[in-house]
Amino acid sequence: MKNVRWNLLLWKLILISITITEINFPQSSNSLVDVMVSFPETLYAFTDTFEIPMLTDNLSGLDVFSYQGTILFDTSKVRLLQVMKSGTMSSDYSVSSNLRNDTVLFAASGTSALTGSGTLLLFTFMKTVNELCGLESPLEFVHFQYNEGTPASVTSNGGVYLCSPPEVPTLVAPPDNVAYYSITPILQWADAARASSYHLQVSEYLEFAMLALDDSGIASTSLQADSLAYGTEYFWRVRSENVSGVSEWSEIRSLTTVQRITMMSEIRDGWNLLSLPLTVDNGRIAALFYSYQYGFIYTPAGYWQVDSVRNGEGFWMRFAADTGTTFMGITGLIREKDTAAVHGGWNLVGATSGLVPVSSIAQIPDSNIVSDFFEFDGAYQAGDTLVPMKGYWVKVKSDGMLILSGETAGQRIHELSPNHSVLRTKR
Repeated sequence: MKNVRWNLLLWKLILISITITEINFPQSSNSLVDVMVSFPETLYAFTDTFEIPMLTDNLSGLDVFSYQGTILFDTSKVRLLQVMKSGTMSSDYSVSSNLRNDTVLFAASGTSALTGSGTLLLFTFMKTVNELCGLESPLEFVHFQYNEGTPASVTSNGGVYLCSPPEVPTLVAPPDNVAYYSITPILQWADAARASSYHLQVSEYLEFAMLALDDSGIASTSLQADSLAYGTEYFWRVRSENVSGVSEWSEIRSLTTVQRITMMSEIRDGWNLLSLPLTVDNGRIAALFYSYQYGFIYTPAGYWQVDSVRNGEGFWMRFAADTGTTFMGITGLIREKDTAAVHGGWNLVGATSGLVPVSSIAQIPDSNIVSDFFEFDGAYQAGDTLVPMKGYWVKVKSDGMLILSGETAGQRIHELSPNHSVLRTKR
Protein backbone atom coordinates (compact mmCIF):
# COMPACT_ATOMS: atom_id res chain seq x y z
CA MET A 1 0.00 0.00 0.00
CA LYS A 2 2.85 2.36 0.83
CA ASN A 3 4.34 1.88 -2.67
CA VAL A 4 0.98 2.59 -4.29
CA ARG A 5 0.64 5.91 -2.41
CA TRP A 6 4.16 6.98 -3.47
CA ASN A 7 3.40 6.15 -7.11
CA LEU A 8 0.18 8.20 -7.03
CA LEU A 9 2.06 11.16 -5.53
CA LEU A 10 4.75 10.94 -8.22
CA TRP A 11 2.13 11.01 -11.01
CA LYS A 12 0.48 14.10 -9.48
CA LEU A 13 3.82 15.94 -9.46
CA ILE A 14 4.44 15.04 -13.11
CA LEU A 15 0.99 16.34 -14.15
CA ILE A 16 1.53 19.62 -12.25
CA SER A 17 4.92 20.10 -13.98
CA ILE A 18 3.38 19.56 -17.42
CA THR A 19 0.60 22.03 -16.65
CA ILE A 20 3.08 24.75 -15.57
CA THR A 21 5.14 24.46 -18.76
CA GLU A 22 2.03 24.97 -20.90
CA ILE A 23 1.02 28.23 -19.19
CA ASN A 24 1.66 31.40 -21.40
CA PHE A 25 2.17 34.33 -19.05
CA PRO A 26 1.01 37.68 -20.53
CA GLN A 27 3.81 40.11 -21.59
CA SER A 28 3.71 43.79 -22.54
CA SER A 29 3.80 44.18 -26.32
CA ASN A 30 6.42 46.94 -26.11
CA SER A 31 8.52 45.87 -23.14
CA LEU A 32 11.08 43.88 -25.15
CA VAL A 33 11.58 46.28 -28.10
CA ASP A 34 14.28 48.95 -28.61
CA VAL A 35 13.14 51.35 -31.33
CA MET A 36 15.80 53.24 -33.32
CA VAL A 37 15.24 56.99 -33.70
CA SER A 38 17.77 58.77 -35.90
CA PHE A 39 18.82 61.61 -38.13
CA PRO A 40 20.33 60.79 -41.55
CA GLU A 41 24.00 59.96 -41.10
CA THR A 42 24.97 62.24 -44.00
CA LEU A 43 22.75 64.83 -45.64
CA TYR A 44 23.94 67.48 -48.12
CA ALA A 45 22.44 70.94 -47.88
CA PHE A 46 22.75 72.65 -51.26
CA THR A 47 20.33 75.54 -50.65
CA ASP A 48 20.22 78.26 -48.02
CA THR A 49 17.30 76.55 -46.26
CA PHE A 50 16.89 72.80 -45.94
CA GLU A 51 14.89 70.16 -44.09
CA ILE A 52 16.25 67.33 -41.96
CA PRO A 53 13.93 64.41 -41.12
CA MET A 54 13.85 62.68 -37.75
CA LEU A 55 13.31 59.00 -38.55
CA THR A 56 11.88 56.08 -36.59
CA ASP A 57 11.81 52.32 -36.97
CA ASN A 58 8.52 50.43 -37.11
CA LEU A 59 6.10 51.44 -34.32
CA SER A 60 3.21 49.15 -35.28
CA GLY A 61 1.73 47.31 -32.31
CA LEU A 62 3.82 49.21 -29.76
CA ASP A 63 1.02 51.49 -28.50
CA VAL A 64 2.94 54.73 -29.03
CA PHE A 65 0.70 57.75 -28.35
CA SER A 66 3.33 60.35 -27.50
CA TYR A 67 7.01 61.19 -27.62
CA GLN A 68 9.35 63.95 -26.53
CA GLY A 69 12.99 64.87 -26.93
CA THR A 70 15.77 67.43 -27.11
CA ILE A 71 18.34 67.89 -29.87
CA LEU A 72 21.53 69.93 -30.01
CA PHE A 73 22.88 71.76 -33.11
CA ASP A 74 25.68 74.20 -33.99
CA THR A 75 24.33 77.76 -34.09
CA SER A 76 27.55 79.04 -35.69
CA LYS A 77 26.67 77.11 -38.85
CA VAL A 78 22.88 76.73 -38.91
CA ARG A 79 19.78 78.37 -37.46
CA LEU A 80 16.54 76.51 -36.72
CA LEU A 81 13.54 78.04 -38.49
CA GLN A 82 10.72 75.68 -37.55
CA VAL A 83 9.66 72.18 -36.51
CA MET A 84 7.11 70.76 -38.96
CA LYS A 85 4.66 67.88 -38.69
CA SER A 86 3.02 68.30 -42.11
CA GLY A 87 3.59 65.27 -44.31
CA THR A 88 5.03 63.20 -41.45
CA MET A 89 3.76 60.36 -39.25
CA SER A 90 2.83 63.03 -36.68
CA SER A 91 0.60 65.07 -38.99
CA ASP A 92 -2.51 64.34 -36.84
CA TYR A 93 -0.68 64.89 -33.55
CA SER A 94 -0.41 67.97 -31.41
CA VAL A 95 3.22 69.10 -31.68
CA SER A 96 4.98 71.79 -29.66
CA SER A 97 8.59 72.98 -29.68
CA ASN A 98 10.74 75.35 -27.67
CA LEU A 99 14.03 76.78 -28.97
CA ARG A 100 16.72 77.50 -26.38
CA ASN A 101 19.94 78.81 -27.93
CA ASP A 102 21.55 75.74 -29.49
CA THR A 103 18.91 73.21 -28.38
CA VAL A 104 15.31 72.60 -29.30
CA LEU A 105 12.81 70.76 -27.08
CA PHE A 106 9.84 69.11 -28.75
CA ALA A 107 6.84 67.03 -27.71
CA ALA A 108 4.00 65.36 -29.60
CA SER A 109 0.85 63.46 -28.58
CA GLY A 110 -2.25 62.07 -30.23
CA THR A 111 -5.34 59.96 -29.73
CA SER A 112 -4.33 57.17 -32.09
CA ALA A 113 -1.22 55.02 -31.88
CA LEU A 114 1.58 55.65 -34.35
CA THR A 115 2.12 52.83 -36.84
CA GLY A 116 4.76 51.94 -39.37
CA SER A 117 8.17 53.55 -39.87
CA GLY A 118 9.27 56.80 -41.46
CA THR A 119 9.58 60.48 -40.61
CA LEU A 120 8.36 61.57 -37.19
CA LEU A 121 9.13 65.29 -37.65
CA LEU A 122 10.88 67.66 -40.05
CA PHE A 123 13.34 70.28 -38.79
CA THR A 124 13.85 73.27 -41.10
CA PHE A 125 17.25 74.97 -40.83
CA MET A 126 18.96 77.88 -42.56
CA LYS A 127 22.70 78.03 -43.25
CA THR A 128 24.59 80.84 -41.54
CA VAL A 129 27.86 80.23 -43.46
CA ASN A 130 28.55 79.64 -47.14
CA GLU A 131 32.30 80.17 -47.51
CA LEU A 132 33.12 76.48 -47.47
CA CYS A 133 31.76 73.34 -49.04
CA GLY A 134 31.66 70.11 -47.07
CA LEU A 135 31.54 71.87 -43.68
CA GLU A 136 29.80 69.48 -41.30
CA SER A 137 27.17 70.61 -38.82
CA PRO A 138 26.28 67.78 -36.39
CA LEU A 139 22.81 67.09 -34.98
CA GLU A 140 22.86 65.32 -31.63
CA PHE A 141 20.13 63.80 -29.48
CA VAL A 142 20.31 65.00 -25.88
CA HIS A 143 17.18 63.08 -24.90
CA PHE A 144 14.35 61.12 -26.52
CA GLN A 145 11.58 58.83 -25.26
CA TYR A 146 8.29 57.31 -26.37
CA ASN A 147 5.28 57.52 -24.01
CA GLU A 148 6.61 57.35 -20.45
CA GLY A 149 9.68 55.42 -21.52
CA THR A 150 8.20 52.41 -23.27
CA PRO A 151 8.92 51.18 -25.79
CA ALA A 152 12.58 51.84 -25.11
CA SER A 153 14.35 53.88 -27.77
CA VAL A 154 17.92 54.16 -28.97
CA THR A 155 19.10 57.24 -30.84
CA SER A 156 21.59 57.79 -33.63
CA ASN A 157 23.02 61.25 -34.27
CA GLY A 158 23.40 62.66 -37.76
CA GLY A 159 25.11 65.43 -39.65
CA VAL A 160 24.55 67.80 -42.51
CA TYR A 161 27.24 68.88 -44.96
CA LEU A 162 26.76 72.51 -45.82
CA CYS A 163 27.53 73.22 -49.43
CA SER A 164 26.72 75.96 -51.91
CA PRO A 165 27.36 75.92 -55.66
CA PRO A 166 30.94 76.96 -56.48
CA GLU A 167 31.94 80.33 -57.84
CA VAL A 168 32.76 80.82 -61.52
CA PRO A 169 36.52 80.43 -62.14
CA THR A 170 38.58 83.25 -63.64
CA LEU A 171 40.81 82.36 -66.58
CA VAL A 172 44.50 83.22 -66.12
CA ALA A 173 46.62 82.04 -69.05
CA PRO A 174 47.16 82.14 -71.92
CA PRO A 175 45.71 85.59 -72.58
CA ASP A 176 42.75 85.95 -74.89
CA ASN A 177 43.24 85.91 -78.65
CA VAL A 178 46.88 84.84 -78.47
CA ALA A 179 48.46 83.68 -81.73
CA TYR A 180 51.19 81.20 -82.64
CA TYR A 181 50.70 79.25 -79.44
CA SER A 182 51.95 75.77 -78.60
CA ILE A 183 49.94 72.77 -79.82
CA THR A 184 50.15 71.43 -76.24
CA PRO A 185 49.12 74.58 -74.35
CA ILE A 186 48.94 74.73 -70.57
CA LEU A 187 45.55 76.26 -69.78
CA GLN A 188 45.36 77.91 -66.37
CA TRP A 189 42.64 79.47 -64.22
CA ALA A 190 42.32 80.87 -60.70
CA ASP A 191 40.99 78.80 -57.82
CA ALA A 192 37.26 79.40 -57.33
CA ALA A 193 35.50 79.54 -53.97
CA ARG A 194 33.87 76.27 -52.89
CA ALA A 195 35.20 74.40 -55.94
CA SER A 196 36.37 70.84 -55.44
CA SER A 197 37.20 70.23 -59.11
CA TYR A 198 36.93 71.81 -62.54
CA HIS A 199 35.56 71.05 -66.00
CA LEU A 200 37.53 72.23 -69.06
CA GLN A 201 36.31 72.34 -72.64
CA VAL A 202 38.29 73.19 -75.80
CA SER A 203 36.67 73.49 -79.21
CA GLU A 204 37.25 74.84 -82.69
CA TYR A 205 33.73 76.28 -82.51
CA LEU A 206 32.64 79.29 -80.48
CA GLU A 207 29.38 77.48 -79.66
CA PHE A 208 31.38 74.39 -78.50
CA ALA A 209 29.30 72.24 -80.84
CA MET A 210 32.17 69.76 -81.21
CA LEU A 211 34.86 69.36 -78.59
CA ALA A 212 38.58 68.83 -79.03
CA LEU A 213 38.89 68.39 -75.25
CA ASP A 214 36.21 67.73 -72.63
CA ASP A 215 37.71 66.92 -69.24
CA SER A 216 35.91 67.10 -65.88
CA GLY A 217 36.98 66.27 -62.35
CA ILE A 218 40.26 68.21 -62.72
CA ALA A 219 41.67 68.60 -59.22
CA SER A 220 44.21 71.34 -60.06
CA THR A 221 43.81 74.80 -61.59
CA SER A 222 45.62 74.01 -64.83
CA LEU A 223 45.75 71.35 -67.51
CA GLN A 224 48.06 70.74 -70.43
CA ALA A 225 45.94 70.00 -73.46
CA ASP A 226 46.76 67.04 -75.64
CA SER A 227 48.26 67.74 -79.04
CA LEU A 228 46.08 70.18 -80.90
CA ALA A 229 46.23 70.79 -84.63
CA TYR A 230 48.75 73.24 -86.05
CA GLY A 231 47.60 76.63 -87.27
CA THR A 232 44.10 76.30 -85.81
CA GLU A 233 42.00 78.69 -83.72
CA TYR A 234 40.60 77.14 -80.54
CA PHE A 235 38.17 78.40 -77.92
CA TRP A 236 38.33 77.30 -74.28
CA ARG A 237 36.31 77.73 -71.09
CA VAL A 238 36.16 76.33 -67.54
CA ARG A 239 33.52 75.84 -64.87
CA SER A 240 33.76 74.81 -61.21
CA GLU A 241 32.32 71.65 -59.66
CA ASN A 242 31.42 70.40 -56.20
CA VAL A 243 28.93 67.96 -54.69
CA SER A 244 26.12 70.52 -55.00
CA GLY A 245 26.56 70.96 -58.74
CA VAL A 246 28.45 73.19 -61.14
CA SER A 247 28.97 76.90 -61.66
CA GLU A 248 28.24 78.87 -64.78
CA TRP A 249 30.90 78.69 -67.49
CA SER A 250 33.75 81.17 -67.36
CA GLU A 251 34.43 83.69 -70.06
CA ILE A 252 35.52 82.20 -73.39
CA ARG A 253 39.07 82.79 -74.58
CA SER A 254 40.66 81.92 -77.88
CA LEU A 255 44.13 80.90 -78.98
CA THR A 256 45.58 80.07 -82.35
CA THR A 257 48.17 77.33 -82.39
CA VAL A 258 51.53 77.80 -84.01
CA GLN A 259 51.64 77.15 -87.72
CA ARG A 260 53.94 74.47 -89.07
CA ILE A 261 55.55 75.80 -92.21
CA THR A 262 58.43 75.19 -94.57
CA MET A 263 60.60 78.26 -95.14
CA MET A 264 62.58 78.36 -98.37
CA SER A 265 65.72 80.44 -98.85
CA GLU A 266 68.01 80.93 -101.81
CA ILE A 267 71.34 79.15 -101.29
CA ARG A 268 74.49 79.60 -103.39
CA ASP A 269 77.52 77.38 -103.59
CA GLY A 270 80.32 78.50 -101.32
CA TRP A 271 79.74 80.54 -98.17
CA ASN A 272 76.27 81.58 -96.96
CA LEU A 273 75.41 83.56 -93.81
CA LEU A 274 72.24 81.95 -92.43
CA SER A 275 70.08 81.56 -89.32
CA LEU A 276 67.41 79.20 -87.96
CA PRO A 277 64.04 81.05 -87.91
CA LEU A 278 61.81 78.12 -86.91
CA THR A 279 61.50 75.77 -83.98
CA VAL A 280 62.64 72.44 -85.37
CA ASP A 281 62.65 68.88 -84.08
CA ASN A 282 66.33 68.40 -84.87
CA GLY A 283 68.88 71.22 -84.94
CA ARG A 284 71.67 69.17 -86.48
CA ILE A 285 72.97 70.74 -89.68
CA ALA A 286 72.83 67.42 -91.51
CA ALA A 287 69.08 67.24 -90.79
CA LEU A 288 68.49 70.81 -92.00
CA PHE A 289 70.65 71.18 -95.11
CA TYR A 290 72.01 68.92 -97.80
CA SER A 291 75.24 69.35 -99.76
CA TYR A 292 76.80 71.36 -96.94
CA GLN A 293 80.51 71.05 -96.16
CA TYR A 294 81.14 73.11 -93.04
CA GLY A 295 79.24 75.05 -90.41
CA PHE A 296 80.75 77.76 -88.18
CA ILE A 297 79.52 80.05 -85.43
CA TYR A 298 81.32 83.10 -84.08
CA THR A 299 82.08 83.69 -80.40
CA PRO A 300 84.30 86.17 -78.52
CA ALA A 301 86.98 83.47 -78.74
CA GLY A 302 86.69 83.30 -82.54
CA TYR A 303 85.12 80.87 -85.02
CA TRP A 304 84.00 77.41 -83.93
CA GLN A 305 83.01 74.60 -86.24
CA VAL A 306 79.68 73.08 -85.22
CA ASP A 307 77.39 70.26 -86.31
CA SER A 308 74.19 71.80 -84.91
CA VAL A 309 72.70 75.30 -84.75
CA ARG A 310 70.33 77.20 -82.47
CA ASN A 311 67.62 79.82 -82.79
CA GLY A 312 68.75 83.43 -82.43
CA GLU A 313 72.28 82.77 -83.74
CA GLY A 314 73.75 83.56 -87.12
CA PHE A 315 76.10 80.97 -88.62
CA TRP A 316 78.26 80.45 -91.68
CA MET A 317 77.52 77.51 -93.95
CA ARG A 318 79.69 76.38 -96.86
CA PHE A 319 78.02 74.37 -99.61
CA ALA A 320 79.65 72.24 -102.28
CA ALA A 321 80.70 73.89 -105.53
CA ASP A 322 78.19 71.86 -107.54
CA THR A 323 75.27 73.15 -105.46
CA GLY A 324 74.74 76.08 -107.76
CA THR A 325 71.98 78.50 -106.87
CA THR A 326 68.97 76.73 -105.39
CA PHE A 327 66.27 76.99 -102.76
CA MET A 328 66.53 74.94 -99.59
CA GLY A 329 63.76 74.58 -97.04
CA ILE A 330 63.49 74.18 -93.29
CA THR A 331 60.28 72.83 -91.77
CA GLY A 332 59.22 73.80 -88.27
CA LEU A 333 57.05 75.98 -86.07
CA ILE A 334 56.79 79.74 -86.43
CA ARG A 335 58.83 81.85 -84.00
CA GLU A 336 57.50 85.39 -83.94
CA LYS A 337 59.92 86.40 -81.19
CA ASP A 338 63.48 85.52 -80.34
CA THR A 339 66.22 86.69 -78.01
CA ALA A 340 69.86 86.83 -79.06
CA ALA A 341 72.63 87.00 -76.46
CA VAL A 342 75.40 89.38 -77.56
CA HIS A 343 78.89 90.19 -76.30
CA GLY A 344 80.80 93.44 -76.50
CA GLY A 345 82.14 93.71 -80.07
CA TRP A 346 80.97 91.96 -83.24
CA ASN A 347 78.27 89.26 -83.10
CA LEU A 348 76.45 86.97 -85.50
CA VAL A 349 72.69 87.01 -84.85
CA GLY A 350 69.74 85.33 -86.52
CA ALA A 351 66.23 86.33 -87.53
CA THR A 352 62.74 85.23 -86.51
CA SER A 353 60.05 83.70 -88.72
CA GLY A 354 58.87 87.18 -89.65
CA LEU A 355 60.36 90.37 -91.00
CA VAL A 356 62.04 92.33 -88.19
CA PRO A 357 62.55 96.07 -88.74
CA VAL A 358 65.89 97.07 -87.23
CA SER A 359 64.17 100.03 -85.58
CA SER A 360 61.91 97.63 -83.63
CA ILE A 361 64.72 95.63 -81.99
CA ALA A 362 64.73 96.07 -78.21
CA GLN A 363 68.17 96.38 -76.60
CA ILE A 364 69.35 95.40 -73.14
CA PRO A 365 71.04 97.60 -72.08
CA ASP A 366 69.54 100.52 -73.99
CA SER A 367 71.46 102.04 -76.92
CA ASN A 368 73.88 99.13 -76.99
CA ILE A 369 74.02 98.75 -80.80
CA VAL A 370 76.80 100.77 -82.45
CA SER A 371 76.65 99.51 -86.07
CA ASP A 372 74.31 98.60 -88.87
CA PHE A 373 73.13 95.02 -89.40
CA PHE A 374 75.13 93.48 -92.24
CA GLU A 375 74.01 90.54 -94.35
CA PHE A 376 76.22 88.68 -96.82
CA ASP A 377 75.32 88.16 -100.47
CA GLY A 378 78.71 87.64 -102.02
CA ALA A 379 79.56 90.95 -100.35
CA TYR A 380 78.44 92.67 -97.17
CA GLN A 381 75.58 95.13 -97.30
CA ALA A 382 73.64 96.91 -94.56
CA GLY A 383 69.95 96.26 -94.17
CA ASP A 384 67.09 97.96 -92.35
CA THR A 385 65.03 94.75 -91.98
CA LEU A 386 66.08 91.29 -90.81
CA VAL A 387 64.81 88.58 -93.17
CA PRO A 388 64.03 84.99 -92.11
CA MET A 389 66.84 82.44 -92.62
CA LYS A 390 69.50 85.14 -93.03
CA GLY A 391 72.29 85.79 -90.55
CA TYR A 392 73.61 89.26 -89.65
CA TRP A 393 76.73 90.88 -88.25
CA VAL A 394 76.12 93.56 -85.62
CA LYS A 395 78.42 95.35 -83.20
CA VAL A 396 77.46 96.25 -79.62
CA LYS A 397 79.16 98.18 -76.84
CA SER A 398 78.77 95.60 -74.07
CA ASP A 399 77.31 92.22 -73.21
CA GLY A 400 73.54 92.16 -73.35
CA MET A 401 70.44 90.95 -75.19
CA LEU A 402 68.68 91.81 -78.42
CA ILE A 403 64.96 91.07 -78.47
CA LEU A 404 63.62 90.43 -81.97
CA SER A 405 59.93 90.50 -82.81
CA GLY A 406 58.80 89.79 -86.35
CA GLU A 407 55.49 89.80 -88.16
CA THR A 408 54.69 87.19 -90.80
CA ALA A 409 51.83 89.27 -92.18
CA GLY A 410 52.52 90.47 -95.70
CA GLN A 411 54.89 87.65 -96.56
CA ARG A 412 53.88 85.15 -99.17
CA ILE A 413 52.58 82.10 -97.31
CA HIS A 414 51.17 79.45 -99.61
CA GLU A 415 48.96 76.87 -97.93
CA LEU A 416 49.83 73.26 -98.73
CA SER A 417 47.40 71.81 -96.15
CA PRO A 418 45.52 73.11 -93.09
CA ASN A 419 48.61 72.51 -90.95
CA HIS A 420 51.47 73.11 -93.36
CA SER A 421 52.62 76.14 -95.37
CA VAL A 422 55.57 77.30 -97.43
CA LEU A 423 57.14 80.70 -96.92
CA ARG A 424 59.71 81.65 -99.54
CA THR A 425 62.29 84.36 -99.02
CA LYS A 426 64.76 85.67 -101.56
CA ARG A 427 68.08 87.37 -101.16
